[in-house]
Amino acid sequence: MADGATGIGAATAFKLSQALASVVIGDINLEGAENVVGRINCSGGRAKAVKCDISDEQSVAARFLLIGDGAGGLACSRARRCRSRTHLVSSGEADL
Repeated sequence: MADGATGIGAATAFKLSQALASVVIGDINLEGAENVVGRINCSGGRAKAVKCDISDEQSVAARFLLIGDGAGGLACSRARRCRSRTHLVSSGEADL
């Protein structure tokens, strides 16, 4: 979940975790992302936080490396829309 530290992104991360998804929250605000992760994990969900600047292609690529194959097939950005992980990995920066 990109931009998941606050607002709509955090709410989406909670909803995904309630649907038994394992959630990775990427945000430039790592402290905020860790706060949301703590609340998700305390409520029985599974989540982890990574620092990610969605305006930086290398930062986004590094986030996907940290996520790994075990995170499932959906990536969401509060600023855009949900897309399959396969599409995001194979897309260029202009598509993000």
